[in-house]
Amino acid sequence: MNSRLEEMRRVSQENVEKALDTSKASLVFDSNWKALIGLTKQTSDTQAEILETMSDLLTREDTQYLLKKIEQSSEQALTEQRKALQDLVKQAGKLNEQFSTQTKQLEEFKHKLKARMWVVIIISQASLALLLSALGLWLR
Repeated sequence: MNSRLEEMRRVSQENVEKALDTSKASLVFDSNWKALIGLTKQTSDTQAEILETMSDLLTREDTQYLLKKIEQSSEQALTEQRKALQDLVKQAGKLNEQFSTQTKQLEEFKHKLKARMWVVIIISQASLALLLSALGLWLR
């Protein structure tokens, strides 16, 4: 009987150990599965979009080539602008010189005209004085 009791204790002890050894279990509802599937689909769509966008992006060599090309065209445009500016400076210098020359000629013409007007005024006054004298002598 003792051995039977020992056997029952041993079996009982094993059952208690099995009962204490609980495994973790998760309960997944239908809404959880749908959300998980939706998230997986969204992730794969995003990855496909990223791959598509990456195919549109330039490589480093392409970017460097474009930068060199932009730099060359910028330098060329800058050179042309500098040349145009130099031409404008030359034209401005010529215009300034022409303006100065014409202003000087105008001043000289004005001075000559003033001298002629004085000569005409003096001659007309002298003529008037002679005529008045001749009229005065004739009337006497």
